[in-house]
Amino acid sequence: MNEELNSYVATLIDETQMVMDEFQTPVMAFTSTVLEKIEDLLDCKDITVEHCKIMDKAGKICGEIHAYGESTNGEVLYLFYTDYNPRVEVQVKSNSECQTSLIRPQSFYNKAIRGYHFDLDSSSSEYRACKYIYENVKQFQSVNLVVLSNYVINNASLKKIKIATKPVYYDVWDLKKIYGNTHSLSDHVAIDIDFESEEYDRYKIPFIQMESSQYGYRCVQMMFPAKLLYQLYERYNTKLLYNNVRYFLGLKGAKDKKPNVAMLETLRKENEMFLAYNNGITALAKGIESETIGEKEDITDDESTTSKQYITMGVLKKIMDFRIINGGQTTAVLYSAKNLGDANNDPTKKVSLVGVYIQVKLIISDEIEKISGKITLSSNFQNKVKYSDFSVSNEFNDKMEKLSRGIIVPNKNNELTYWFYERLRGQYDEHKKRLKTKADRDMFDFQYPKQRKFTKEDIAKVWSNWNQSPYDAVKGASTTYAAFMKEQVDRSFIPDEDYYKKTIALLIMYKFLMSRPENKSYANGKATVVAYTMAMLASLSLNRYDLLKVWNNQGLSDNTKIFLNQVCDKVYQLLSVQVVKLSTTILSYGKTKGAYDFISSQPLGVDIHLLDNDIAQ
Repeated sequence: MNEELNSYVATLIDETQMVMDEFQTPVMAFTSTVLEKIEDLLDCKDITVEHCKIMDKAGKICGEIHAYGESTNGEVLYLFYTDYNPRVEVQVKSNSECQTSLIRPQSFYNKAIRGYHFDLDSSSSEYRACKYIYENVKQFQSVNLVVLSNYVINNASLKKIKIATKPVYYDVWDLKKIYGNTHSLSDHVAIDIDFESEEYDRYKIPFIQMESSQYGYRCVQMMFPAKLLYQLYERYNTKLLYNNVRYFLGLKGAKDKKPNVAMLETLRKENEMFLAYNNGITALAKGIESETIGEKEDITDDESTTSKQYITMGVLKKIMDFRIINGGQTTAVLYSAKNLGDANNDPTKKVSLVGVYIQVKLIISDEIEKISGKITLSSNFQNKVKYSDFSVSNEFNDKMEKLSRGIIVPNKNNELTYWFYERLRGQYDEHKKRLKTKADRDMFDFQYPKQRKFTKEDIAKVWSNWNQSPYDAVKGASTTYAAFMKEQVDRSFIPDEDYYKKTIALLIMYKFLMSRPENKSYANGKATVVAYTMAMLASLSLNRYDLLKVWNNQGLSDNTKIFLNQVCDKVYQLLSVQVVKLSTTILSYGKTKGAYDFISSQPLGVDIHLLDNDIAQ
């Protein structure tokens, strides 16, 4: 691991240097680089990357953040603080040093919720951040301060505190955690629950476990105190739910919310019956640590079989990689109901979780991904989920992966080279690691050059641009992908060879635009300008631009490059004028549909005839 980290820290610094023109300072360039890598793991949307600092009367920094955003359901405020070291070697920091550095984002939050923006220049980044926090503070149930660092921080766990009655949590994304999560085949950050820690009140959770020599999984049955689920949801929010299959449906209104309303009424009127009435939750895990009680008991009902079944009883100490696959509504109801009662301060509607328990079925397996979809479909009866919600996204990504492994890149020498679709995070590196000889690894590098690797988020981004939704494409990887995949689910769309080739063409266009040296003058508006430029090319060409020609040539024509350069500059000019009028930034303004409506309504004054030879017949 040390050798890998030494190599990775240099790679990370190189990647940071590549965006220096856009973000101008190493700290902000690093912030952007890391957030681009981990955004979809954070369950955070609309991240604004801006350096915001508050000075005291002596001219010293007393509050500071480097980025901010909120969870996809709007319940968690994320404030990011960066601790960056430009040295190309692994550096170590202590937990206490990390804890001390968080005084600044904590102070920034304290200032913001008290209306500090009223004393600031309305054109400043500090004003925008403080105003955002101040105006939305009531919707936030908790605050997550996230440390981004290329140090290795020993024992990277920080104490929970409360600020202005809201719980505040810390997440530390140090070099080891960034590397581990961006080079694994997992699509999420593991949640480990230590029942012996003070954080979870040293719960004693008895269980009964069944395992089989044949099944390939273990099933653990137990009961969780409702307070524990409340704590877990407060800490992890929707990250607790496997793949965020279904967000909280709410407590009022539509027909599909009735089960949630019924749960709320049970909690209010007869909470001691909640265990009897509720179906409980089904969860997944990679493993448990426990203290067993008694001996393992053989319960095999057929003496002639070689397949054995066993029962074990004990007390849980830890669950590794815990995720709820069915019962997310129950968990969210428990959390929302308690907060609802507290907020209204109505004793007749107050909800108590004392004495409330939830039945939990925990499936333990090393192959969670293989069985999760079937478990979800089989157990989802309270609030139904369409099969397409699971199947289409999987089928879409599986088909794109197969296409990328089978379709040869056009070239004059008839060489067998390909683009590599990384369906799972870290898949590219994992494929290469499995090759035993240097010759095989060299051949892999030749056939699948790293610059031709792409992800599902990349697909979502370029097609959102091309389909006239660039404001979605600049909202962040996870938000863009969620919106894009919903559209594919609604269409029941499965990609074919034509779609694959057009996708690669769009990626080629996107890479060209992002690499333009002229982008350095756009500051942190580059991503927005690029997204809007691609959308305008589709619009101005009346969707007749020949993407298959780009695929066949594996590049853009000279005239297309000239045209795109013209559009980029004009888009940037128009956006710059608007954001001054609106006292905002290109990054923030670009996330609104109104921004694209404005750009698409303006005469760009570009030479459309440059595209004459690149229009499909």
